[in-house]
This record gives sequence, structure tokens and C-alpha cells, in this order.
Amino acid sequence: MTSLVNDATREVIGGGDLSGLTTRFGLIVVVLTALLLTARTLLRAYAGDADAPGARRLSFAAMPLVLMTIAIIGARLVSLAT
Repeated sequence: MTSLVNDATREVIGGGDLSGLTTRFGLIVVVLTALLLTARTLLRAYAGDADAPGARRLSFAAMPLVLMTIAIIGARLVSLAT
């Protein structure tokens, strides 16, 4: 079991600093959001139809990531303001 748990997970469980972990998580969420929204835009552009089925699926997949991106940026702004 211990071979499956990497060092970052051990640090988080052991009470390590969470700022590095949240920074990496935030970066991953923002990059995935940008990729999904770009793919949706390209699919709509090349399909010639704003309601292409693939574009609707990508919109559905991107919505939770957009909300998480807003939450992450909001949390960062609040921490900077205090």
C-alpha cells in the first residue's frame, strides 16, 4: 500500500503545507478549462453549427471546471486582500 502513496500525498496527510498542493490543483483546473473551451470553440467553428452535439457535450464537461476556476481565482483574490 505504501508504494501506491506518493510523497505529496504523505505530506498532505501528515499535515504539510497545502498551498503548494492547491496551486498545482488550480493550475491543472485552469489549463483543463482552457483546453475544453478551445476545443468547443474549434468544434463549433469547423462544424458550422452552433448546436453541434460534440460542442454541447464539451460545454457540459467544461461547466464544472469553469465554476472551479472562478472559485479558485476568488479564493486567491480574497487571500491577497487580507
